[in-house]
Amino acid sequence: MAMDGYAISRLASIRAELADIAAAPADAPMAPSGRFYTDETLFRHECETILRHAWHPVCRADEMAENGDYIALNLLGEPLIITRGPDGVRALSNVCRHRGMPLVSGAGNTKRFVCRYHAWTYGLNGALLRAPRMENAGFDPKTCKLGE
Repeated sequence: MAMDGYAISRLASIRAELADIAAAPADAPMAPSGRFYTDETLFRHECETILRHAWHPVCRADEMAENGDYIALNLLGEPLIITRGPDGVRALSNVCRHRGMPLVSGAGNTKRFVCRYHAWTYGLNGALLRAPRMENAGFDPKTCKLGE
Protein backbone atom coordinates (compact mmCIF):
# COMPACT_ATOMS: atom_id res chain seq x y z
CA MET A 1 0.00 0.00 0.00
CA ALA A 2 1.54 3.27 -1.09
CA MET A 3 0.89 6.03 1.41
CA ASP A 4 1.17 9.75 0.96
CA GLY A 5 2.66 12.08 3.56
CA TYR A 6 -0.74 12.77 5.10
CA ALA A 7 -1.46 9.06 5.64
CA ILE A 8 1.99 8.48 7.12
CA SER A 9 1.46 11.39 9.51
CA ARG A 10 -2.00 10.05 10.54
CA LEU A 11 -0.57 6.59 11.25
CA ALA A 12 2.32 8.09 13.24
CA SER A 13 -0.19 10.02 15.35
CA ILE A 14 -2.26 6.88 15.93
CA ARG A 15 0.86 4.89 16.87
CA ALA A 16 1.84 7.61 19.35
CA GLU A 17 -1.61 7.39 20.96
CA LEU A 18 -1.28 3.61 21.17
CA ALA A 19 2.13 3.99 22.84
CA ASP A 20 0.57 6.34 25.43
CA ILE A 21 -2.21 3.83 26.11
CA ALA A 22 0.30 0.98 26.47
CA ALA A 23 2.43 3.06 28.85
CA ALA A 24 -0.49 3.94 31.13
CA PRO A 25 -0.23 2.51 34.66
CA ALA A 26 -2.29 -0.60 35.33
CA ASP A 27 -4.43 1.32 37.84
CA ALA A 28 -5.20 4.11 35.32
CA PRO A 29 -6.21 2.36 32.08
CA MET A 30 -6.97 4.41 28.98
CA ALA A 31 -9.20 3.62 26.03
CA PRO A 32 -8.41 4.52 22.44
CA SER A 33 -10.14 7.60 21.04
CA GLY A 34 -13.03 7.30 18.60
CA ARG A 35 -10.79 7.81 15.58
CA PHE A 36 -9.51 4.25 16.03
CA TYR A 37 -12.97 3.12 14.90
CA THR A 38 -13.62 5.72 12.19
CA ASP A 39 -10.29 6.75 10.64
CA GLU A 40 -10.20 5.72 6.96
CA THR A 41 -6.39 5.78 6.83
CA LEU A 42 -6.15 3.38 9.76
CA PHE A 43 -8.79 1.10 8.25
CA ARG A 44 -6.94 0.91 4.90
CA HIS A 45 -3.69 0.20 6.76
CA GLU A 46 -5.34 -2.56 8.83
CA CYS A 47 -6.86 -4.08 5.69
CA GLU A 48 -3.48 -4.26 3.97
CA THR A 49 -1.39 -5.39 6.95
CA ILE A 50 -3.80 -7.56 8.96
CA LEU A 51 -7.30 -8.18 7.65
CA ARG A 52 -6.45 -9.36 4.12
CA HIS A 53 -4.11 -11.98 5.61
CA ALA A 54 -6.59 -13.60 7.99
CA TRP A 55 -9.67 -15.81 7.91
CA HIS A 56 -13.05 -14.16 8.45
CA PRO A 57 -16.21 -15.95 9.58
CA VAL A 58 -18.98 -15.02 7.16
CA CYS A 59 -21.78 -17.49 7.94
CA ARG A 60 -22.66 -20.55 10.00
CA ALA A 61 -22.21 -24.07 8.64
CA ASP A 62 -25.98 -24.69 8.78
CA GLU A 63 -26.47 -21.79 6.35
CA MET A 64 -24.39 -23.71 3.80
CA ALA A 65 -25.69 -27.23 4.44
CA GLU A 66 -26.79 -28.26 0.92
CA ASN A 67 -24.94 -28.39 -2.39
CA GLY A 68 -25.78 -25.20 -4.26
CA ASP A 69 -26.28 -23.04 -1.16
CA TYR A 70 -24.68 -19.63 -1.54
CA ILE A 71 -24.36 -16.29 0.20
CA ALA A 72 -23.24 -13.15 -1.64
CA LEU A 73 -21.40 -10.53 0.39
CA ASN A 74 -18.86 -7.76 0.20
CA LEU A 75 -15.77 -8.32 2.36
CA LEU A 76 -13.10 -5.61 2.56
CA GLY A 77 -14.32 -4.17 -0.72
CA GLU A 78 -14.31 -7.52 -2.54
CA PRO A 79 -17.62 -8.88 -3.90
CA LEU A 80 -17.71 -12.58 -3.00
CA ILE A 81 -19.92 -15.63 -3.29
CA ILE A 82 -19.55 -18.22 -0.54
CA THR A 83 -20.92 -21.46 -1.98
CA ARG A 84 -21.12 -25.17 -1.23
CA GLY A 85 -20.50 -27.57 -4.07
CA PRO A 86 -19.74 -31.29 -4.23
CA ASP A 87 -16.11 -30.52 -3.37
CA GLY A 88 -16.92 -28.39 -0.28
CA VAL A 89 -17.31 -24.74 0.65
CA ARG A 90 -15.35 -22.10 -1.22
CA ALA A 91 -15.24 -18.36 -1.77
CA LEU A 92 -15.49 -17.12 -5.36
CA SER A 93 -15.41 -13.70 -6.95
CA ASN A 94 -18.94 -12.40 -7.50
CA VAL A 95 -17.94 -10.69 -10.75
CA CYS A 96 -18.54 -12.13 -14.23
CA ARG A 97 -15.25 -12.40 -16.10
CA HIS A 98 -16.83 -11.10 -19.29
CA ARG A 99 -18.25 -7.68 -18.42
CA GLY A 100 -17.75 -7.36 -14.66
CA MET A 101 -21.40 -7.74 -13.68
CA PRO A 102 -22.32 -9.17 -10.26
CA LEU A 103 -23.60 -12.72 -10.60
CA VAL A 104 -25.86 -13.04 -7.55
CA SER A 105 -27.09 -11.12 -4.52
CA GLY A 106 -28.45 -12.23 -1.17
CA ALA A 107 -28.56 -15.92 -0.38
CA GLY A 108 -30.14 -18.97 -1.96
CA ASN A 109 -29.57 -22.27 -3.66
CA THR A 110 -28.60 -22.80 -7.30
CA LYS A 111 -27.00 -25.32 -9.63
CA ARG A 112 -24.96 -22.64 -11.42
CA PHE A 113 -24.35 -18.90 -11.51
CA VAL A 114 -25.59 -17.11 -14.64
CA CYS A 115 -24.65 -13.54 -15.51
CA ARG A 116 -27.72 -11.47 -16.38
CA TYR A 117 -25.81 -9.46 -18.97
CA HIS A 118 -24.65 -12.04 -21.55
CA ALA A 119 -25.61 -15.32 -19.83
CA TRP A 120 -22.10 -16.52 -19.10
CA THR A 121 -22.62 -19.52 -16.83
CA TYR A 122 -20.33 -20.70 -14.04
CA GLY A 123 -20.37 -23.89 -11.96
CA LEU A 124 -20.39 -24.02 -8.17
CA ASN A 125 -16.60 -24.42 -8.33
CA GLY A 126 -16.23 -21.23 -10.42
CA ALA A 127 -15.49 -22.99 -13.73
CA LEU A 128 -16.91 -21.30 -16.82
CA LEU A 129 -19.52 -23.72 -18.21
CA ARG A 130 -20.99 -21.66 -21.03
CA ALA A 131 -20.03 -18.47 -22.86
CA PRO A 132 -22.61 -17.70 -25.56
CA ARG A 133 -21.29 -16.34 -28.86
CA MET A 134 -17.69 -17.10 -27.95
CA GLU A 135 -17.43 -20.44 -29.82
CA ASN A 136 -15.65 -19.09 -32.91
CA ALA A 137 -13.41 -16.52 -31.26
CA GLY A 138 -10.51 -18.85 -30.42
CA PHE A 139 -11.71 -18.62 -26.84
CA ASP A 140 -10.77 -21.24 -24.23
CA PRO A 141 -13.31 -21.28 -21.37
CA LYS A 142 -10.84 -23.13 -19.13
CA THR A 143 -8.83 -19.93 -18.85
CA CYS A 144 -11.78 -17.89 -17.61
CA LYS A 145 -12.99 -19.28 -14.28
CA LEU A 146 -14.09 -17.11 -11.35
CA GLY A 147 -11.32 -16.02 -9.02
CA GLU A 148 -10.98 -17.81 -5.68
